[in-house]
Amino acid sequence: MICRKNGSKFFFKEESGLGYPFSTLVLNAHNKNLFYMSKYQSLISPLLSDVNNQYPNFPVWYSKVAYELLFGFRTFILILCENNVAAFSILKHSKEENKICTLLTSKKFRNIGLGAWLMRMSLSQFDGQNISLTMPEKKVEEFSQIINKNNFFLEKKILNFYNRDEIEFFYTRCGSQLFFTEQDNYNVYE
Repeated sequence: MICRKNGSKFFFKEESGLGYPFSTLVLNAHNKNLFYMSKYQSLISPLLSDVNNQYPNFPVWYSKVAYELLFGFRTFILILCENNVAAFSILKHSKEENKICTLLTSKKFRNIGLGAWLMRMSLSQFDGQNISLTMPEKKVEEFSQIINKNNFFLEKKILNFYNRDEIEFFYTRCGSQLFFTEQDNYNVYE
């Protein structure tokens, strides 16, 4: 997997040699990109169908999150490919918790390193603070490489936390670790 920067676009090449041009858009209360949220909201919604099935009351939570974006408690990172949302993350910033709440890649763009890139972009938004994330047991194997590569450790497991008869895994990452440098924009990712 190769990632190279060309202006504001990033290109990922698969083993097949097909290159995808991506750009990144960070939405939060501290920048002027919030007006893009309404533009991309309809493109994000279809990607959330998998998450809707995993967590009860997800649509209610998501409406609250969109509102909290306006007040600086959330950040959305969108990775775009030809004006489509290829991947996105939802981050929480509060006194109680700094958390990667959602990290999602469109099925069309999976297995090309985009999720790893999005994780690194997400980590860079926390400015050296401790970070948490949770996931259901059925997603642990799918995310194990990205969790290990970014030095998250399993803090606890709780049965019935979000869903009945399912175990939710809670991970933490110490914030003082180096996570993203300008040089990373040009590196090769596996």
